[in-house]
Amino acid sequence: MRAKTWSVICLVAIFLGCSACYSSDKETDIQIDEIEEDASSNNDVVNKVITSESINSIDYEKVISDSGEQQDEESNDVYPEDERILNTSIFDRETVDSLGLSESINSVLLNEEMFTVSETQEKVYLYQYYIPMSGSYENDMLIERYTVVDFDDDGIMEIFLLLNNSFGYAERAIILHEKNGEVYSYVFLYGKMPSIYTDGSFLEFPGANSSVHYRIVEFGKDSFETEYIAEGNPIFPSDTYYYIKGQYVSEEEYDEYLKNLMRAEKVTFFIANP
Repeated sequence: MRAKTWSVICLVAIFLGCSACYSSDKETDIQIDEIEEDASSNNDVVNKVITSESINSIDYEKVISDSGEQQDEESNDVYPEDERILNTSIFDRETVDSLGLSESINSVLLNEEMFTVSETQEKVYLYQYYIPMSGSYENDMLIERYTVVDFDDDGIMEIFLLLNNSFGYAERAIILHEKNGEVYSYVFLYGKMPSIYTDGSFLEFPGANSSVHYRIVEFGKDSFETEYIAEGNPIFPSDTYYYIKGQYVSEEEYDEYLKNLMRAEKVTFFIANP
């Protein structure tokens, strides 16, 4: 009698356990179906295989919402795969309007219009612009800083963009210049790190003791033309010379000229934030 009783109890327990498992599996299947249906209604943003044992602990509404926002951001990306200058987004309408540039240059900075690369006569958007850097690491570039000045004294402001290569070294810059409504770019070698003054002139120290003060006098079709204002070259005694505005001067006169020049007002550089 006791053995039969235990047999009945065991059978009842097994039956109840199977029923509970079936009910739990059915409930889980319903939850998975609901999740898949929600994902489908959100453009299949969520495409997951549910394997977690703690299925009820996942906030799938948040997953669907967050993934949808990410998808929207990616689909609104205006820069294709040929992007070379990675942070042209530093220029927005408010920023460019405050710089005092022409509307043609503003449109170039905003990637709304193309400009002509003077060295190749190719038309590109700013984010597509590419300039070879030193060595084998001539990859993507960043605008490190920029300034605005009238370099050729024609009453129209240019913008000077200093570029970093992929190693973070700034050795090249481009100047954007407008002529008759068209915008052209010109390469500027920045390796000697010249000072730039508000009158558009440059002071550079190309050698240990030599110095050159010069300015851009004309932007041509494929390059710009410079004019030396003053130069001093005291490296070799037999070739030592100093001149200012076409006139040879003494070393003392040249030194006084440099002192006054270095006290002159330099341009303000704006630091670019990638």
